[in-house]
Amino acid sequence: MNDTNPPPTPAEIAALRREIAALRRGYRATLRAEIATLRAEIAAEIKTITTPAPPSPFDDLLTVPEAAEFLQVKQQTVYVYLNRGTIRGNNTGRRVYITRAELIRYMKGLPHTETG
Repeated sequence: MNDTNPPPTPAEIAALRREIAALRRGYRATLRAEIATLRAEIAAEIKTITTPAPPSPFDDLLTVPEAAEFLQVKQQTVYVYLNRGTIRGNNTGRRVYITRAELIRYMKGLPHTETG
């Protein structure tokens, strides 16, 4: 017995080629859609990573140790500046907060501005 199949006819070959081409087009379309989705997801992720958080109103409030580090002086020096009125701070309980703008004003040698 001979288990070999007869060779396909030219029409069968053409039909198989069309079927393979259709499958390839389908896979390509699916892959393109998946790639587009992944690109969008990656772009969104990159945007969240590279977009800085909006500044908080508390970002500009510094404690005495932070102000000392900002001015590159000792904490005691900051307390001396506060007692003399050289820089202004806000007392909240036992803590003193100083705005970054106040420290920059002091560093530039500008006078205090009167606020309402």
